[in-house]
Amino acid sequence: MLRIIPVNTICLPLLFRKWRESANGAIRGQAALALAHQPLATRKDILWVSRGEVNNLLHSYGYLNDAEKIAALVFAWYLQALDDVELRRRAHELLKSGRGPSDTALEELVKKLEVDTVSLGE
Repeated sequence: MLRIIPVNTICLPLLFRKWRESANGAIRGQAALALAHQPLATRKDILWVSRGEVNNLLHSYGYLNDAEKIAALVFAWYLQALDDVELRRRAHELLKSGRGPSDTALEELVKKLEVDTVSLGE
């Protein structure tokens, strides 16, 4: 039987810090990969990451690897740093590329954005 483990919202910002601040490139890469594979929490969950940090990250989006892009989009969703239309566009673009790691938060994010779109009547 598959057991769903709730997202530990305390771990998300810790992983974010390791990804963005570690001097060790391997640790940064593993933290980004871990973030890309976390199930989504809700937008209501408190994340101790500032919107400014995420906005700075989004400015360098084109330089990120695929796992980092997924992590950036997830945090942009949590903090509403991008509108849902732009998030959906970037997520679909990354999915279509086929380069991103499989079984990630990206698929869950796309589904969540599509549900939100239908419920809003877009």
